[in-house]
Amino acid sequence: MRNAKTRTVVSAVVGGFLSFALGANAQKPNFSGTWVLDKETSDNLEEKVRIGAGGTNRITRIDVKRIVDRLTHLARASEEIEIEQSAEDFTVADKQDNLRIYYIDGKKHVRQTPWGVKLQTLTNWKDAQLIITTEGKDLGKVTETYRLEGEQLVFAVQLESDDFENTVVARNQYFRKKGR
Repeated sequence: MRNAKTRTVVSAVVGGFLSFALGANAQKPNFSGTWVLDKETSDNLEEKVRIGAGGTNRITRIDVKRIVDRLTHLARASEEIEIEQSAEDFTVADKQDNLRIYYIDGKKHVRQTPWGVKLQTLTNWKDAQLIITTEGKDLGKVTETYRLEGEQLVFAVQLESDDFENTVVARNQYFRKKGR
């Protein structure tokens, strides 16, 4: 009886370890390529940001206006994005030459925006989704998720800011640019 229990425990431990090891090394999607926004199926990020900020009256506050202006700039520039991905990093460039580099190692990294603001970013995989969490004093917390649905790239973003009245949640879908 004792040997049967020992075999069961050993089998469970070995099975659990193998499942973990195989899951950790499971094939992650490669998002590399040039992607074009599908405007018909995507949210209007500019509108979502304005609503999250609390409307026109609240946007007149200088701190809120600064965040809204920067996010609007990024939303407009993100109609076409180019992604380069390796096992170590994930780079997103847009048509305005905004470049964001993330390190896929599950550790927090400090990076600086084009406006000189320092942010802490954590990038890691959760199954087949790449999740990027960025926090900063003036920004709040932004969670970005990249995943594939069929042939489309799905980008979801959630912004939580003390300066905003509401959490901003938006979802964009992209088609891979032809000829690439």
